Amino acid sequence: MALGVGALVGFAMRIGNGGKAYSILAAFLALFGCILGNYFSLIAFASADQHVGFFTMMHDADPAKVMSAIWEDLMSTSVLFYAIAAYEAYRFSAVRPSPTPSQIPPAPTAGAVQTDRVDPQAPR
Repeated sequence: MALGVGALVGFAMRIGNGGKAYSILAAFLALFGCILGNYFSLIAFASADQHVGFFTMMHDADPAKVMSAIWEDLMSTSVLFYAIAAYEAYRFSAVRPSPTPSQIPPAPTAGAVQTDRVDPQAPR
């Protein structure tokens, strides 16, 4: 899920076309989205375990205990997925500059010989 979050946030921020600031914001939003997803999934697991509704558990849950469980999980492989999500969002949101018309080489015409300069004294 972290890979998908990173890619989606990166492509969404690319639409903004804002440069480096948008890339940094995309990495932060992907990281925040992953942590928020883990928070909600822990609430969902606890509500299923206690046989209560999701919103009831979300209202009754102690946020400090949930964040403590996320912090314990962070020291496992979650940190790797968080880093990959942030990196993907940063890279996918980077705007590639389009070439200016002067940088695009002219298309060759069929049967014509291209010369660098015209020599008026050259035989025809």
